[in-house]
Amino acid sequence: MSIKRFTEEELSILRDNPYTVKATSLSISFTPEFKEHLWTAINGGVPAKEILKDCGYAPERLGAFRIKGLLQHLRENKLKEDGIVANQLPPSSGDAGVQPDRPGTEDELRQLKKSFAICVRRSIF
Repeated sequence: MSIKRFTEEELSILRDNPYTVKATSLSISFTPEFKEHLWTAINGGVPAKEILKDCGYAPERLGAFRIKGLLQHLRENKLKEDGIVANQLPPSSGDAGVQPDRPGTEDELRQLKKSFAICVRRSIF
């Protein structure tokens, strides 16, 4: 199965989304805030496609293969030596400042709520 390439128009739309870090004709990278929001919402029972739509992404343009890969990557990032740490992303090069061994601060919660509000208001596709 080959992955669908994004057109220049699709790339422009993807790059304008505040939750996109980088988009090329073959791939898209998402912000740590988006990944955190996605993981929390999925664990709350919200379908991934609905979350993507609410955050300005068209699931049909991303394609099932990319969505499946995104979800798999999130699951893999949740695995720790001690098991899965609920509602926290492990630190990586793209998740600076997120520490899975401590609860979120009030500022982090406020920022996440603000990001979610922007996500809900913004629906490009």
